[in-house]
Parts: sequence; C-alpha cells; structure tokens
Amino acid sequence: MLTREEIETAYNAGLEAVIALIQQLLEQNAALIKRVDSLETRLNKDSHNSHKPPSSDGHGKTTRTRSERKKTGRASGGQSGHVGTTLDMAEQPDKVVEHRAEHCQGCGAALGNGASHVAERRQVFDIPPTELEVTEHQAMRSTCEICGCETVGTFPEQVSQTVQYGAGVKGLLVYWNTQQLLPLERSCEVMSDVLGVSLSEGTVVNAVSQCAEQLIPVEAEIKTALIASDVVHFDETGMRVEAKLHWLHTAGTPLLTYYKMHPKRGSKALEAIGILPVFEGLAMHDAYASYWLYDDCWHGLCNAHLLRDLTAIAEETAQSWPGEFKTLLIEVKDEVERRRKLNGKRLDWKQRRDYEGRYAK
Repeated sequence: MLTREEIETAYNAGLEAVIALIQQLLEQNAALIKRVDSLETRLNKDSHNSHKPPSSDGHGKTTRTRSERKKTGRASGGQSGHVGTTLDMAEQPDKVVEHRAEHCQGCGAALGNGASHVAERRQVFDIPPTELEVTEHQAMRSTCEICGCETVGTFPEQVSQTVQYGAGVKGLLVYWNTQQLLPLERSCEVMSDVLGVSLSEGTVVNAVSQCAEQLIPVEAEIKTALIASDVVHFDETGMRVEAKLHWLHTAGTPLLTYYKMHPKRGSKALEAIGILPVFEGLAMHDAYASYWLYDDCWHGLCNAHLLRDLTAIAEETAQSWPGEFKTLLIEVKDEVERRRKLNGKRLDWKQRRDYEGRYAK
C-alpha cells in the first residue's frame, strides 16, 4: 500500500509520474481481481460442478448433488411389468406340522386322532437353528493280509491341522470382513452371536489371506481379459491404509473389475498395475493427467465428469451453450439406451449424423 509520502513524491514529480503511479495501481488491482476470482471459483467447486467426490463437500455444504437425468413422471418403487420376488408356497416343504382340533365345535366331544383332511395350508420360510458342526477325520491303519505291511490312510489336503475351522466358517469370515466391510472385532462378534463360535481376530486375517492367495490365478485371468477388451473404464479413489493416504485403482467392464491398492495415484501406479500401459482399446476416464500419457489406446471422457465441467462453466460465465451441450449429451445417452432395449438396435446413420452435427455446432 502506498504511503502519503510516496503519493506526494509522484505529485511533485509531475504529470508523467502520477500517470505511471496510477497505471501501476491499476495493474496491481487487476491482478488482485483475477486472484480473487480464481479463489472464489475454487471455493465454489464441489461434487456437482467438478471432479471432486461427494465426500469432499464437507458438512457445511448445503447444496445437494443433483442428478442430470430428467424426471420420468413414474412413481418410485416397482414399475409395471417388473418381475418381482413374491414369496410363493413351496410344492415340497421340508417339514409339515399338523394342527388338529381337540374337541368338536358342535357338541364338544373329544376328536382324538380320527379321520381328517387338510382344510387350509400356510407356510413359514425361516432359517433353521444354526450351530457349529464338528467333523472328525480319522486316518485308518490297515494291515495287508498278504504281506502284513501296515498302511495309514491320508487326510484330505484341506484338513491340515489337528483342530481347525472349515471352509464354511472361513468363507463367512471373508464375507463379513471384505464384502460387508465389518472390522475384525465385529466380524468375530457376528460369528459369536449367530453361531456361538469364539475366535480371534488373527483367524479372520488368516482366512482373508488364504482367500487372497487362492484368488491370484483369478486376478490374472481378469487382468488378461481386461487388456483384451474393447472398452475399459479406469478410475481411482483415495483410501487410508494404516493412517496414510493410498489410492484404490480400478479397471472395469460391465462383467469384470480389477482392483489394486497403491501408494501413488499417477503413472507409477498405472505402470505397476500393468493394464493401461499395454491396453489398445478405448480407455474411458475422468481426464486425470496421467491417463493421457498412454497413446497406444483411444481415450474417451466420462459423461458424468463432462456434465460437471459444463455445469461449472455455466455457473462461472452465465453463458447458454453449456446447458445446451448438457442437454445434447443426456439426450444421446438416453436414445442409445432406448435403442439397445429394442432388440439391441443401434442408432441409424441419420440419427448419428444429426447428433454429430449438433455436437460439432
């Protein structure tokens, strides 16, 4: 900020000095305005107009992320023609319980176990009482009647310890911990409360580790299939591992998904994963800079992120074309989905020409 003495010095130096001083102040003012605009734009960015995830919006945000899809006018819930999951009676129930009347409602006489027939049927679907089943495996020693040699039978490969939990218990532990995301302690609590099985957190860790080892060949097959796919979607999201920021990378198609945790977000992680660097199909992503480093494949940008970018431009510039562009992108997507439902048909050449023309314009 200029002092009074600096202003008087410029005034006493004449007109040119005053003009130079004013020009300097105008340049500083323009730079400050530009910086304020940049900071305000950054402050106004959240999940509805940027690539930020909803979790980054914080509790102070009052704006909810709105879907770009148009309202269909249909009520929520199951729609007409939707195949439901109504509970139907089983033709062959597992158990039948007969309920006989003890006394005649006419005269009050005892009915006993005389002739009767079914008047009405009702069925209850329920889980039978669950309890741990213990199976003992015994290796038998047999003596040959010819030579007298004794031979001991062998245990199955999966029965490797004197006492151990079976595949059913281990499968549930993996399911609670990795699919339902229960912490180790709560996974143990569920097993104790439901099955009466008291086990340690180390047992859960071992079960998950064994499952991971068995899935190594499956992961390799998924990775190979993704590399050979025509279109693969790539993404990454932050996750905490031992209180440190890591990145969960994904590569997926409608049928296959490959997950990989890595300390890095960019090219080092993509190189370590080894899918995108050798991929030659269409890579769909959110325009994160590292994805563009690979030019052996085609690149396509995620529609959801494009819509957010257009929302941001509309809010910052108040221009009309971003809204028109959003309408076009959503219209094309809806029309493609509609055509696919009609026996898997695609857009005809006239529709494609019209959409491409509007897109270019």
